[in-house]
Amino acid sequence: MLANMVITMETLAQGLLREIVEAGKQKRLNQGELCKLAGISASTVSKIKSGVDVQLSTLERLAQVAGLRVCLKNAEPLVEQLSRGTLFDFGPK
Repeated sequence: MLANMVITMETLAQGLLREIVEAGKQKRLNQGELCKLAGISASTVSKIKSGVDVQLSTLERLAQVAGLRVCLKNAEPLVEQLSRGTLFDFGPK
């Protein structure tokens, strides 16, 4: 079941964005404020949510505003990490 899961860059970007927005909420920033502080248009975030390809630098800028950094962790199989939401390390900067 998980072994047959197709993972696209768009799916990864959507997952990252969800985590970034949630971290922003913890800092009392709404999505619009995150975008403004990162210098990214709200329409760009809408495109990411709908599955449009995005540059990693865009997600990095949003993550930085939310107090996160984006980095890959290589500790176990990719599909297992995705299913648990632990593919990316969103630790403090």
